[in-house]
Amino acid sequence: MQTFFSNTFPSRLLQTLLAILALGGLAYIAIQSLTILLLLIFSVVLAVGLSSLSQLLKTYTRIPYTAALFGVLVTFLGALGIFFSYLIPAVVQEFSQADVLIEQVNTTLEDISTQIAGNSSLSASFNPEQVVQTLQDRGSSIVSGVQSIFTSTFSVLLNVLIMLVIAVYLALNPRQYVQGFVHLFPKKDQLKVHSMMDTANHSLQWWLLARLSSMLIIGLLTYVGLLILNIPLAFSLAVLAGLLSFIPNLGPVLSFVPALLVAITVSWPTVASVAILYIIVQVIESNVITPTIEKRMVSTPPALLLANQVILGTVFGFMGLLLAAPLMAVSIGLWDAHKKDTSDN
Repeated sequence: MQTFFSNTFPSRLLQTLLAILALGGLAYIAIQSLTILLLLIFSVVLAVGLSSLSQLLKTYTRIPYTAALFGVLVTFLGALGIFFSYLIPAVVQEFSQADVLIEQVNTTLEDISTQIAGNSSLSASFNPEQVVQTLQDRGSSIVSGVQSIFTSTFSVLLNVLIMLVIAVYLALNPRQYVQGFVHLFPKKDQLKVHSMMDTANHSLQWWLLARLSSMLIIGLLTYVGLLILNIPLAFSLAVLAGLLSFIPNLGPVLSFVPALLVAITVSWPTVASVAILYIIVQVIESNVITPTIEKRMVSTPPALLLANQVILGTVFGFMGLLLAAPLMAVSIGLWDAHKKDTSDN
């Protein structure tokens, strides 16, 4: 009687296939677990921000903490609602006309091809039909790529909603979750773990305060500049610039892309004006706003932060970019606290 573990070829083949399936399943679970872990970490960052703002509101208004948290949450959700209710209809309208845009681009390229063909010196050096075909293919792929970016935005919004729900539960009673986490460690290490969590929380609070201040200033500067230039969707683009400045170094580059797409629909001089505006805002942010704020709060070495962003962004994608700066701030805070304890001893 043959058993499953016999040495016959069918049994060995079945065992190999099952082992491959098991390894694939474990790899999938590991990847999904890592994604969930990143969502949880960012939920903690959001919870710290909500808790800090709620404590600040409670201090100045003397209302209960729960009421303060509710006020902060309603304000945050209201601002997001206004932003997306203003932005999404305009974006849908623009991309519903994507086929028309492609047709206009193709017509323009065909006109250029006709002009080149009429010029003997240029037609001898270039193949107009090949150039036009290449540009048409690239133009279509670019528009399709942009459409896929906005399609993937909905999955990002779903993750944001999940993180926000978790963050609210954490912010409702943060002490309970801290105590629960501390009790996972041996009793002799609990005091040290609690101290490390206090240090991490303090560093993260100050970093968030610095980042939120920078985001607000960048959003206001961008909004004023876009209004002066009479750019469509000025409010949404300014809010987007402020939100994406949460990601140091790379955020301003990401926020420039939608502004560029909107400016293209107006005119090429407008594109140049918008580019100059974003460069000026970035220079002010890098050389005035961030150094002034971080000098009083928390400072992260730019080169080290950029390297951390590249590593985490490459490994974990957009979530890695989001978490690179706050994790760096927490790491620096813990390292400074460790050096201080070492010097005291």
